[in-house]
Amino acid sequence: MRLAFIAIAALCSISCKPSIENQLQGKWDFYKVESRAEREFENSDHLSIKVFDGVSSRIFASNYMYFEDEKKCTGILGAETGNYFSGNWHIEPKDSTLYLTIEGKDVAFFKIENIVDDKLYCTFKKAQKKYSLISLDQILVFKRSQEGNEDEMSYTKPQFNQWRIKPKTSENFNQIKERVKGALRYSALVCKLGMKYKSRSVSTATFNLPLKYYSNGVMMKPLGECKDWTALFYDEYDALVGYNIVVKAIKSDLIVPRLDSPMETNEFIFTELLKTMN
Repeated sequence: MRLAFIAIAALCSISCKPSIENQLQGKWDFYKVESRAEREFENSDHLSIKVFDGVSSRIFASNYMYFEDEKKCTGILGAETGNYFSGNWHIEPKDSTLYLTIEGKDVAFFKIENIVDDKLYCTFKKAQKKYSLISLDQILVFKRSQEGNEDEMSYTKPQFNQWRIKPKTSENFNQIKERVKGALRYSALVCKLGMKYKSRSVSTATFNLPLKYYSNGVMMKPLGECKDWTALFYDEYDALVGYNIVVKAIKSDLIVPRLDSPMETNEFIFTELLKTMN
């Protein structure tokens, strides 16, 4: 009788364990990169492992995934500026492979290695080498976010990410201006939601703007240091036109009041710069 009770209890605990689909619901922000070598030699002082991890973490800093009900998913994935996607998703139960709808195609993207303590561990599938850039051996770690996209103005929605889609031909001045405005609008929304959900900070890596950030304001980066900005445009000339649009806006009579936090300051600046472009 006792053995039967134990068996029933074990089956119950297994059946009650949330599925991967249920565990994935919500928003996951990129946290860091680990390597299998780093796990194997966790106590080693091997310099190349530490450098590899730091470089990789900066490259994927803008990445996030938002899993909604009914298999809908939005996010930014990939090296450097990342690629925005909005579509469906599902998990292949045989090997815990995450499939995403990218450009109308069902793509095997990640293998889910583990979900524990509000952290998601996954590795790129071989077909996604262009997204991983450095090594398919790296493990991307995401942290569960308290943010959601239930807000009508959430930056995860497609209408706030059109500026990320790289044009296939050179754009005219007004088209470039709209792309710049889209980047500013997105950045303001990131800060606004960060304040709503009482985030301690937001990653400026998601902004893609040619700016340096300080506690009381911003200043322009040299264009040569703005690879993520240049990558948004058809070519370097169009990127320069966009850069000069931001320069002109910053040179306008902008008075930044003393605000409670850098996040609030940046949200104010982005919103005011947008007003000068209307």
